Amino acid sequence: MSPSRERGPARLALCLCLALPVVVWLAAPASAHGVLVGSDPAGGTVLARAPRTATLTFDEVVAERLSYARLVDGSGRVLEDVTCSVDGTRLVLRLPGLPWGIYGIAWQVLTAGDGHKADGMVVFAVGPAPAGWARAPAALPADFARDPAVPGQNGRVAARGWARLCLLAGVVAVAALLRRVLVAGVRYPSGLVTGGRPDPAAATAACAAAVLLLGAALFTRQAGAPAVSGPAAPAASVTTTRGVVSGDLVVAISVTPNRAGTNGFTVTAASSRRPPPAPVDGVSLRSPAGLTPLRRLESGRYVGTGELGAASTRLTVVVTRGGEVQEIPVAWRLG
Repeated sequence: MSPSRERGPARLALCLCLALPVVVWLAAPASAHGVLVGSDPAGGTVLARAPRTATLTFDEVVAERLSYARLVDGSGRVLEDVTCSVDGTRLVLRLPGLPWGIYGIAWQVLTAGDGHKADGMVVFAVGPAPAGWARAPAALPADFARDPAVPGQNGRVAARGWARLCLLAGVVAVAALLRRVLVAGVRYPSGLVTGGRPDPAAATAACAAAVLLLGAALFTRQAGAPAVSGPAAPAASVTTTRGVVSGDLVVAISVTPNRAGTNGFTVTAASSRRPPPAPVDGVSLRSPAGLTPLRRLESGRYVGTGELGAASTRLTVVVTRGGEVQEIPVAWRLG
């Protein structure tokens, strides 16, 4: 057998081994970042008594930097005397005494692991239920990420951790085997190298081990998918977001819980030009139920609450800047 043919299995094993780090990296489950998996009070809740604390729970640890939550009233006005702290996967708010009315918790988080940013709103009411009040679903949809602390999830998380440790050990073992297979001119007692040429049997064994590790990596990826079994997490508001570009304006609308009745609105509006032609002076949202003025929460972000009818098929963002009014229609469907 020619040396080139004898080295064929070794080269194949080497290629598979080099591909392992990529597959192991891809084995991390693909999921959304900074998903709100639960809130207390839950989105769409009508409370007889005003809460003194509010808690938002996310699917990942959130960073203190750029992570916050603010309480707004039905008009979008930010309420004072509210403190927010970060506790692992949670944002905890201390609330003042609240009179009857509609409230929204506008939040933004930066995930500690990969630096992704997400935002949204949880809407609840204190006192009698407002007319046409839209209640959020009692549990998260099946395709939402779950909190790893939910019972039934810990076994999956632990299995994924052990699988990754085994993958790492396998990569080290295959690399050591390949080193012995590919080194020519050295004779080992085990017979891995004979006569200065690679042993085809040992090279084939390394190739088979690399294939098994590739399969284990793919299994780890499947094991990392979000589970849908076990008890549901506490209810979280379901938010629907749509984006549109009109000229230099980039606009995104988020509606929570996106059902007929009272909803929380978040609109972001920013110019793609640097510097922008003119600053944004104000933003409103028009629906078939009427015009909802929004209040500025921070630069480029506007919030408020308003009504959506069952036949709402289009929303219009009304942006005022430089003394001119620009209307941007967005096709819409209730969730």
